[in-house]
Amino acid sequence: MTACSQQICLIPHATLGTNMEGFVPQYEPCEALVQEFLSTVQVKEVADEKALLPRAPSMAWNANELGDSYVTHLTDEERDEIVGACAAFAASTRSLHELDNSSFPLPLLGQKLAAIRASLHDDLGIAVLRGLDPSIWSMRETFVAFAGLSSHASRERGRQAGNKMIVHITDLASSSKAALPAPYRNTTLSFHTDPVADVVAMFVIEASSEGGQGIFCPVASICNHLAATCPSLLQELAKADWPFDRPPDGVGSFYRRPVMYLNSTTGAPEMLFSRGALIRSPQGFRPSDVPLLTVRQNAALDAIHFAATSKALKVVYRPGDVLFFNNRRVLHGREAFTDDSLNGTRHLLRLWLRDEELAGTPPHPLDMLWNLRFAPPRPDEDEAATWPSTPHCV
Repeated sequence: MTACSQQICLIPHATLGTNMEGFVPQYEPCEALVQEFLSTVQVKEVADEKALLPRAPSMAWNANELGDSYVTHLTDEERDEIVGACAAFAASTRSLHELDNSSFPLPLLGQKLAAIRASLHDDLGIAVLRGLDPSIWSMRETFVAFAGLSSHASRERGRQAGNKMIVHITDLASSSKAALPAPYRNTTLSFHTDPVADVVAMFVIEASSEGGQGIFCPVASICNHLAATCPSLLQELAKADWPFDRPPDGVGSFYRRPVMYLNSTTGAPEMLFSRGALIRSPQGFRPSDVPLLTVRQNAALDAIHFAATSKALKVVYRPGDVLFFNNRRVLHGREAFTDDSLNGTRHLLRLWLRDEELAGTPPHPLDMLWNLRFAPPRPDEDEAATWPSTPHCV
């Protein structure tokens, strides 16, 4: 029996996608394994392999090439400007829904934020602002500072689970008997994208005492790796037959689309997926009537994880960090973490952002989700309900 045959025996086809063994990446596929699949499964190949390869030279980095080039350290003057803008808005009678780059002016820092905005789409795809002290603000003031900065790095804020404009990312599972989704646990998260965002923004209120680093890898780097090692699996990712749950139109329990796309304007490779939307997790949130992945699709999904792991950037979060990354062109994940009331309890805030001018329109039918989630707030919308001041699972 070959090594590849032994690898495929780790997960019998009948159980793939139904339990922990299928949900956690199991093995790194190789071309010999692909050929073994092809000997038993007839798969129509894409006519032009080159059409699936990255066309944009930017955003194809390895972590060891970056150093701390993605970090912008705030000067004292820039920090004072943010604190002043936050105080001015907080003292006004305006709702958080009215917060934008005109109501949160940053004439000194604005030029750097404009450069960060551009780099999120045509350069590194990730940026960290470092140097704020969240302990000086109330939670609402923290919202003001975070959303105000984000309004300079993108253009629109979107609604997340439970119709919330902002979400608290922290471990609630340790104190709950219920099965909770990924943001509310302290377990490892494999590489994925968030479901609806051009850019994801994170604000670190407090870091964990141990672990919890963010992990990031550009889609272009993954594509280059797969093109050189497993081109058949790269083709698999672009096929429109992956069974995702939660159809954008709300009809049925699943729909089919690719995992990987090419941006219609730039030709840059993009991915939009999570393992939980494709494989039934141990928490069991995926409907049981959604079709299982094929062996080949499982191999391609695992190939993404292992290619990304080999090139990933690890970001050690510090309190006050403001993180931005391109959600469609940079995969992200999280290492497991341990909280300690004395040394740190991990607590992050998250915003979903849209920047159609620079990111372009997402492919159909995902454009339906973007339009729904980024609809403007109603004038009478309750701020407290959409900007919750305490963490809770929704």
